[in-house]
Amino acid sequence: MIQQLRRAQDEMDRFSGAGRERLTVALPTWIAIALLGGIMKRFEQEMPDTRIVFYESLLSVAVPKLRDGTLDLSVNRACPPSCRDEFQQVPLFLSSYAVVGRAGHPLAKCRTLSQLKGASWC
Repeated sequence: MIQQLRRAQDEMDRFSGAGRERLTVALPTWIAIALLGGIMKRFEQEMPDTRIVFYESLLSVAVPKLRDGTLDLSVNRACPPSCRDEFQQVPLFLSSYAVVGRAGHPLAKCRTLSQLKGASWC
């Protein structure tokens, strides 16, 4: 309810010219580190009347906040099928994951997850 009131106040301020428009964005730390440096300067130049508020968030935290209006958008992994009809998604890029270890490690030649099954992980 508080977020809805804040949103209503933001809208009134925007229409009256009294305040800056606000954009609330959730993203994981690694995306912020990888993407924000080059994006922010351009955003500030092209949209000087918009203030961005960032939240560090994983998708599981962002989805409820998108629903209740706390967030405007989330830069995150794709929503699972259970919520795909609820939100519009735009793919930004594809990423891959890898298990990385030191050269010469006893498991360095493993090529499947089943070969790594008995390993200790932190």
